[in-house]
Amino acid sequence: MIDTHTHLYLDHFKDDIDDVIQRAISVGVEKFYLPSISSKHNESMHDLESKFPDRVFCMIGLHPCYVDNKFEQEIEFIKERIKSHKYKAIGEIGIDLFHEKKYFKQQIIAFEEQIKLALEYDLPIVIHSRAVSYTHLRAHETEAD
Repeated sequence: MIDTHTHLYLDHFKDDIDDVIQRAISVGVEKFYLPSISSKHNESMHDLESKFPDRVFCMIGLHPCYVDNKFEQEIEFIKERIKSHKYKAIGEIGIDLFHEKKYFKQQIIAFEEQIKLALEYDLPIVIHSRAVSYTHLRAHETEAD
């Protein structure tokens, strides 16, 4: 069994991460894929991957809930990091309008930029999509035309 989406690198796991992983292994989870949410957690993701090199695998990306008016810096971070580390996917990327619509346009730009990186590096993408519909995306396309 493979856990394709887990944020085990977050602080609330740091005190018992070894136990968490061992319990998961004991019930059949063999591999863990870690989607990124922002550059803030990149080091802790890599630390976990180093600790469990045959079980834990990192992705890189900017989660849409972390897109703000400085998202370009995050995209640049991703572009630099992807050159020096073998990531398994670009993720977790997408559009999320559940809590905030303020950065919708920036989320679309970030999403598109990360899709381009996935194509350039021949990596799969892991998409996060919440409270967004085709109508939202179509309205953006019409506005952009």
